[in-house]
Amino acid sequence: MGPLTRRWFNTADSRQLIHIISAGQKGLGVFAKVNIPRGTRIIAEPPLMKLDQVGNSITIWKAFNKLKPLEKEKYLELHHLECDKEYELMNPALEKNRQKLRIAKVLAIYRLNKSICHAGTIVVSYLPSRFNHSCLPNTKCAENPNLGDGVSTIHAVRDIKEGEELTYPYVPDFNRPKDQRQGTLYWQGGFLCLCEACSDSDFARSMDHKRQELSRLDQRVSDQEQYPWTKVVDGSSTLKDFQQMEVLQKDLGLHEALGVTYGRAARYCCSRLQDSQLTLEWASKTLANNRVCLGADHPICKDLVEMVSLLESAVRASGPFPSAVAEFYSLPLWDT
Repeated sequence: MGPLTRRWFNTADSRQLIHIISAGQKGLGVFAKVNIPRGTRIIAEPPLMKLDQVGNSITIWKAFNKLKPLEKEKYLELHHLECDKEYELMNPALEKNRQKLRIAKVLAIYRLNKSICHAGTIVVSYLPSRFNHSCLPNTKCAENPNLGDGVSTIHAVRDIKEGEELTYPYVPDFNRPKDQRQGTLYWQGGFLCLCEACSDSDFARSMDHKRQELSRLDQRVSDQEQYPWTKVVDGSSTLKDFQQMEVLQKDLGLHEALGVTYGRAARYCCSRLQDSQLTLEWASKTLANNRVCLGADHPICKDLVEMVSLLESAVRASGPFPSAVAEFYSLPLWDT
């Protein structure tokens, strides 16, 4: 049975379209066996291991020992760095070096591959951990609570060609220039990115120039977001910044970042402008993007369907701004 088959979980995804092979200097990677259309759900997978909160060395080791033999085998295949001091298990009762090394490996895998779910639980997943990072990603990895506790999905955010490596960003520094992205990646993951956007080429330098402009616009918009629910008379300059961000992110192929920008713009039009028509336009873009990146069954998409419907009704009737929409956009921004 191949390494992509999960005998302990059955779900509707398209993992048969991919395989894990050598990715050169990066080690192993996930590649497309055939052309994969935009919006395809490639992976839907529950976690290998789950903790209710950030684990210490004892709780991580106990959670690992609760795994079934095949799950342990898959877990130990995952990439890891040397175990950090904070995760070392100081237990004088463990005399055998082999046992100590195994514990150190389990903790190091957890350290590098863990992710935090929306509900606050900590998970380590198998297939999502096999995808390499890229600053020009072609997939989006996200939790989908509607599919189960800690279930991760990976969707194609654009058309992917046969033989192309599938990647997603490990850090959300979409709009930052190369030096800032590399610093974050090295601090969090202990590696320097080798993707096309981080290469020493005219193409990479051109992209970096655009990301510097994105970073400037992002900061300017963030300054305006510091005062939510304070109505402004004229928000045209901030809306222009959002529109410029949209153009740059489309040009750079930053589809995940684009969804975040759409959500921020909708929230701004709701909280600062209280304009149903403008909020509807940006919320509709958010919904269309999230259906591709998250799947129509994601709870955020289901909420957005309702918000768009309420906004459409308000616009048609020239009525007041819907209170349910205002409440929705008052919540912490989570891929909205």
